[in-house]
Amino acid sequence: MNLKEVKELVNIMNENNLSLIEIAEEGKKIKLAKNFFSDNEVRSSAPQAIQEAKSSTKEEAMEVVKETSAAPDNAYYVTSPMVGVFYSSASPEAAPFVKVGSKVKKGDVICIIEAMKLLNEILAERDGEITDIYVSNETVVEFGQKLFQMR
Repeated sequence: MNLKEVKELVNIMNENNLSLIEIAEEGKKIKLAKNFFSDNEVRSSAPQAIQEAKSSTKEEAMEVVKETSAAPDNAYYVTSPMVGVFYSSASPEAAPFVKVGSKVKKGDVICIIEAMKLLNEILAERDGEITDIYVSNETVVEFGQKLFQMR
């Protein structure tokens, strides 16, 4: 299978809202998977690799998110849905997607996380204002790690 065929599979996944596709051909097997989680979802369907990469339990990861040191009552945290490398912009020369004070709408791209050579756009799950950014560009992030604070 060549790169063009893999890209076609990724397009099929995106167009059909699939989270997993597996193809076996001529003794070779390819499996493509993607998962996006919101802060409020139960992460019971997290892939095994992510669960193994993070030694703490899902409940412990959620407790980290709930910790608030002088955070306002209306604070909302965007956490990493996967282990990977955090990118604040689409390219090194581009401006960051968001900065402190940025107003975002639900569905806006707020960062990219690269996992297993795939670039995953992380979208705002609701309207709000970015009040804090907890990670810097090109930092490795863990599953459940705080990325942004919003209100």
